[in-house]
Amino acid sequence: MRWRILFVLAIARASMALQFASIGALGPLYEDAFQIDTTDLGLLVGIYFLPSVFGALPAAMWSNKFGERRVLLCGLALMVIGAIVVAASDSWLAQAVGRIVSGKGAVLLNVVSGKLVADWFSGREHATATAIFVHSWFAGIAAALLIMPPIAESIGLAGAGWVVVAIAVFALVSVAICDLKSDHRLLSSLVAQVLPGRPMILLILLAGMAWGMYNGALAIILSFGPADLVGRGRSLIEASAVTSILIWCAVGAGIMGGLIADLFHRPLTVLFVSTTTMLVAMVSFPLMDRVVLPLLFLGFAAGLPSSLFLALAASALQPQERSFGLGLFFTAHFLVFSSAPALAGKVVSLSTNSEASFLFGAALLFVAMLLAFLCLKIHRITAARNVPI
Repeated sequence: MRWRILFVLAIARASMALQFASIGALGPLYEDAFQIDTTDLGLLVGIYFLPSVFGALPAAMWSNKFGERRVLLCGLALMVIGAIVVAASDSWLAQAVGRIVSGKGAVLLNVVSGKLVADWFSGREHATATAIFVHSWFAGIAAALLIMPPIAESIGLAGAGWVVVAIAVFALVSVAICDLKSDHRLLSSLVAQVLPGRPMILLILLAGMAWGMYNGALAIILSFGPADLVGRGRSLIEASAVTSILIWCAVGAGIMGGLIADLFHRPLTVLFVSTTTMLVAMVSFPLMDRVVLPLLFLGFAAGLPSSLFLALAASALQPQERSFGLGLFFTAHFLVFSSAPALAGKVVSLSTNSEASFLFGAALLFVAMLLAFLCLKIHRITAARNVPI
């Protein structure tokens, strides 16, 4: 039962990732069609998750009041509506409105599905299940990079938008026919929701910011990587396919990272080695003519720690604290994540250096690593002192 629920939630999250990444995958076509620069393109990418900054905590509260399944279906319906607006519009402003509507749905999906995974897998293959759940995001992004450029060149930019609509509808139907309830063993403890203690609130905020910086760095590669390769003479289809190497490596490595964390309990070692490798590979990407090797290293290194940020926050929370705690986590995460592509685009527009966005992404990774170390330190101190959470 719980693995079937995980599979359905992974499908829904992959559809969200494809919707998010479709703009970056078609970046050069959007720049030509709407006569926008890299700043506007980055804003259009990042604005998708802007509603999450203000909607994560309400989403958590609504799931308690109206039920997780209803809120989840509402989120997927908003994703469908937003995708329709994007597909049917012919102006940048209308595209941005559609992205905001879809993003509002995405925050409902993220918060509720994250809580359901924590409920069903708490104490039982939690890191492995979280890795599968998190990497459905990567699978959706990889699919966007592979299928959206040839679809757009075949049936046009608007046609590609309607494909995104169809995939969102499929995700909505998949969730609608699945029984999504919290584990019955947790229901009694979920009746009275309480706020986490101060040490855990600090941990959750730092973990959310770290995960936002980590995902923001990857979004920079996925948003500006294809355009960088097109500028070097590659076709959009080839550039997107090459960039997708990062994602396919991350999917396999991420699940392996979850297994390693469950088996050996060494998250700190995994985090340090992987983020250091990511830093080197990200700086190398714009400096090398043959980018396959840095993308392989970047993808493999990016996958290993990706589930640890969310797993750290979720596992530190008691069941009755998860709604508010994960809402707070996603608020901090999306506050950072939604601004990263736009800031990177601004850096590119102000700099004469083509690799400026990748250096900005490397800086985000470095800070994310420091914050993650601090989170682990807080977690260990509270556990050692038996601080109530």
